[in-house]
Amino acid sequence: MKACLHVFQKINRSVWARRLLRVFVGAAIGGVAGYLFYLFFGCTNGCTITSNPMWMTLYGMASGFLVACIPSERKGD
Repeated sequence: MKACLHVFQKINRSVWARRLLRVFVGAAIGGVAGYLFYLFFGCTNGCTITSNPMWMTLYGMASGFLVACIPSERKGD
């Protein structure tokens, strides 16, 4: 456990800021994409997720968050 904390202490604050910004932007883009999916492809009855704009937006935000959390190939990010 101490080894993990030691690694996190070495990371620069600007790196954390970039990672946090990437996660927030990913969630925002996912939320917009989820709402647009509801708007154009969502069904009106019978579907649990796509029939409700709130659930579809939250699902899109979660998807965008997960995609934004994928580590990049660059060494600094």
